[in-house]
Amino acid sequence: MYSQRGKIRIPPYVFILLLAVILGGYLFSGGLAGVNARALAHAVEAIPEETTQVSLNELVPFEWDEVYTFDPYTSEEEIKRIIRLDSGAVEESVSEGMVQLVFVEWGKERVVASVCAYPDNLGYDIRIPFNHGDEGYGVLRYEDNAVFSKSTENGVTVLAYLP
Repeated sequence: MYSQRGKIRIPPYVFILLLAVILGGYLFSGGLAGVNARALAHAVEAIPEETTQVSLNELVPFEWDEVYTFDPYTSEEEIKRIIRLDSGAVEESVSEGMVQLVFVEWGKERVVASVCAYPDNLGYDIRIPFNHGDEGYGVLRYEDNAVFSKSTENGVTVLAYLP
C-alpha cells in the first residue's frame, strides 16, 4: 500500500472499480436523456410563482431542436419512426393523461430527453399542440420560440402552449 517514498499508492483496480461505478450510475439514471429529464423538472420547479408566461427555449436547460408529444398508447416503434431515430430512451405511454415528451437534438442525431409519466408524479404538465393530430403526434421546433401560459392545477404546474 505504501511506496518507497512513504506516499500512498492506489492499486489500478481501484480506478477501474471507480470508473465502473460512475458509468453504472450514469446508465442506471437513464443516461443523458434521464439526466436532462430531471434537469427539465428542476427548471419547471424553479419558475417563479408569479410568472404567467414561459418561453420553452428559455426554460429547457439543455440543447434541443425539436420536442414531440404523442397520443396515448403510441408504440415505441411508431415513436421511433416519427422522430426518425432509434433510441433506447423512448417509452410508450400506458394510459391517458400522461405527459409524454421526446426532445431531439439533430446536430448529434440523438434523443436528449424523454419524459413519460403522470403529471402528479412529475409535478408538471407541458401541453404541446397536436399539430399532426391526424398522425397522432405534435412537434415544436426550437426556432418556433414557443411560449406557454403557466398555471397551477391541483398542485401541478401546467404549461399550455400559446398559439
